[in-house]
Amino acid sequence: MSNPIERLNTALEGRYELEREVGEGGMATVFLAKDLKHNRSVALKVLKPELAAVVGADRFLAEIETTANLQHPHILPLFDSGEADGFLFYVMPYVDGETLRSRINREKQLPVDEAIGIATAVAGALQTAHDQGVVHRDIKPGNILLSRGQPLVADFGIAIAVSAGGGGRLTETGLSLGTPYYMSPEQATGDQQVGPASDTFALACVLYEMLTGEPPYPGTTAQAVLGKIIQGAPVSATAVRRSVPAHVDAAIRRALEKLPADRFASADVFVKALSDPSFRHGHSEGKSAPDRVWKPLAAIMTLLTLTSTGGLLYLASRPPIPDPIIRYAMTFEPNEGPTIDAGGVFGTSLAVSPDGDRLAYVGSGEESGYRLWIRDRDALSGSPIVGTTSAVQPFFSPDGSRVGYIVTGARELKIVSFGGEPPLTLVGSDVLRLGAAWAPDGYIYYSAQPDAALYRVPSTGGSPERVALPDSSANEARYAFPDPLPGGKGLLVTVLRGNNVYTPEDDVGVLDLDSGTVTVLFRGTLARYLPTGHILFVTHEGDVLTAPFDEARLEVTGPTTPLFSGLVGSTRGPDLAISASGRLVYQGEVTGSADVELVFADRSGPMTPLEEGWTMPMDGRGGPSLSPDGRRITFALPSGGGGADIWVKEIGGPMSRLAFGEGNIRPRWSVDGRSVLYMTDRPGDNFDLVSQPADGSGVESIILDAEWPVGEVRPAPDGETLVIRRNDNPANIYMVRPGDEVATPLLEDEFIKVAPSVSPDGRFLAYASNISGRFEVYVRPFPDVGDARVAVSTAGGTEPLWAHSGSELFYRSAEGDLVAATVSSEGGFRVVSRETLFPFPPVPSSTFPRYTRYDIAADDQRFLMMRLVGGPVPVADDYTVVENFHQEVLRATGN
Repeated sequence: MSNPIERLNTALEGRYELEREVGEGGMATVFLAKDLKHNRSVALKVLKPELAAVVGADRFLAEIETTANLQHPHILPLFDSGEADGFLFYVMPYVDGETLRSRINREKQLPVDEAIGIATAVAGALQTAHDQGVVHRDIKPGNILLSRGQPLVADFGIAIAVSAGGGGRLTETGLSLGTPYYMSPEQATGDQQVGPASDTFALACVLYEMLTGEPPYPGTTAQAVLGKIIQGAPVSATAVRRSVPAHVDAAIRRALEKLPADRFASADVFVKALSDPSFRHGHSEGKSAPDRVWKPLAAIMTLLTLTSTGGLLYLASRPPIPDPIIRYAMTFEPNEGPTIDAGGVFGTSLAVSPDGDRLAYVGSGEESGYRLWIRDRDALSGSPIVGTTSAVQPFFSPDGSRVGYIVTGARELKIVSFGGEPPLTLVGSDVLRLGAAWAPDGYIYYSAQPDAALYRVPSTGGSPERVALPDSSANEARYAFPDPLPGGKGLLVTVLRGNNVYTPEDDVGVLDLDSGTVTVLFRGTLARYLPTGHILFVTHEGDVLTAPFDEARLEVTGPTTPLFSGLVGSTRGPDLAISASGRLVYQGEVTGSADVELVFADRSGPMTPLEEGWTMPMDGRGGPSLSPDGRRITFALPSGGGGADIWVKEIGGPMSRLAFGEGNIRPRWSVDGRSVLYMTDRPGDNFDLVSQPADGSGVESIILDAEWPVGEVRPAPDGETLVIRRNDNPANIYMVRPGDEVATPLLEDEFIKVAPSVSPDGRFLAYASNISGRFEVYVRPFPDVGDARVAVSTAGGTEPLWAHSGSELFYRSAEGDLVAATVSSEGGFRVVSRETLFPFPPVPSSTFPRYTRYDIAADDQRFLMMRLVGGPVPVADDYTVVENFHQEVLRATGN
């Protein structure tokens, strides 16, 4: 290829400008290029000339075009393809990262949980392609790019395009489809009928190499490698690296079977096996070890039993000695303690394993936000659980080997084991953050939208089924914090009288699973069953009491007895957990600021408080909104019962409450500044879109009562059209005009789209989406969004907001900086330049960026933002632990 850059630049003039060669593979040469139309860096790949001659342009371009519609967060998308001066080329995003090949070469072996996470992500990409009839045919570490730790599968469809175009003549080029180390047996033998099982085989080879440092079938020549693939003996990752879990080793061996029919039915099934500790396949290393150890051990135990019968009879004749009651404080290292009010979720943030040996709790995330941590009884510090970002309300399996949790934002129900396997999603959406519980019968109980009912789902996966529906005629809004009774007849629940809100009228009750009805037992916020035959419950005043309970008849059988008072908890309820073995853990004193102040930041970064000394409680219900005249702000504040009120404040003057209680979130001013728009969560309903006069002179009016929750609203400049975003997955974007009873879809696909914003001239819609595998800011024409999508951010971005002039689009970068993108609409929308202004101030935030948390003054020179006062997100300094708490209950009740 003589002077390819010069020739291609001439042929592609006005479209792409090649800068330099960055790599060369078996079928293509890779160049870093500039996409002149969209002002972005791209990877332009040119097919080898000898291969292009065999394949033919028409057939190659026709086949590769079929992959252009593949969309998945872990698939590197195809931007463009074509022919230029005899060269066949295709264009993909330029990823500023490294290949998995480079990572393995540098580290040799990856951490087990990270390797499984990468394989799981790649399998998801493969499943998407397979569902559309596309087989990759060349999965290998060199085709898996790592961008900020997330894998992206490259060259999707290139192998099949070459195969379809070149057919059997590929041998004339000296090239082959697939890389020997990762070829399936059917590829190695030249079988033209290569299906999804071949990709799964290759992925298993990659996973094996990530875990052990070498591919499963190494060799010094291609012939030697292919010979082992076809006839070699089964391999075992556990035999090479003992820390590889047995079920992961079994899943790899199943995926590496010689016959496609003996492998997994799909990439999804492979993933399920990787996350299932009980999965086994064929012979596993050390399988007979327990027998070898147990037989002599059993003989020894028999002998000991026979020779010590007298001693055993003596011990049995003595009365049992109660275990001592021990109290102590559990302290945490800085940044390792439980996070209070994570994600604005109320209820407990910790759980104790049934044997009492492990504490699971919600702690700080990697950069911001939160995730699950585990601390063993004999450990001085905790350890984070990989893959549990935005997890809240943990709960243990009955055997203590796994922990479940709810994901905020995505509203998913997941479980994860402690062997490093990736989490398993049981319920993918609509889960309410009201606690969950794992019953001895294998079901997990939880509450969910759209009917706010209590559901259950098998812990092994399956379809959820409704268990009980709150009785609105009895003022029941939702059932929360279930606790299964050991006999399987019922559940203890908290009966909420408001949505996601504690009120003084809340009760604890028992749900009869046969009838689906709830019987109120006591006024309170949380109840737990004890093996002593008692109920432990917490009152609204923070008192902890107990009462005898017959779990067969579902009845209280005696008076209540106080145990202790002054339970310290978050503003959203008590933080308390107790194990079946009698280990009680509850929250101690809280340190750290829970308040934020509003500040104005100018373009160079200096920040001035909106009002000196004025702060408000930290909350996750949205950032402030500045009125069009710049004289007022509106915002949400937590109410005393755990809900939220909408407030309006004159800058430098008084504030007044506009909407009371319940779940009011994310207020925004109308274009004329006369009304405030916000979402409200009423009992038994979704988040509806409502409006209310800003001066409080009128009543709340419903704009949209949708079948799904509304999560954010932005008015268009015409003052009538509203753009809204769903508050569940996949967070699609809609439009509402006056008189509409149903929202009009704007952007609907399987990817998450957030923070919509309409340009001041009403011609463009900005939003953030994870279509590329991470959140980036995009712009489309409005309201006809079907035309070209233009990427605004280049290395991650969220929270887009238009300048009032329309000449700039601001957004938050992945690094947490405010970026100003200068834009132009002449001849089509394009980004002229980008300028990083300053870092966002420290602020309580989720790692799931679903809404915009700042606003812009009319002069486009100042930005209204939130800033934490006094330090990081508040954490508990220590927790109080009571060992053998059951003895205290028995002592207090006289039993």
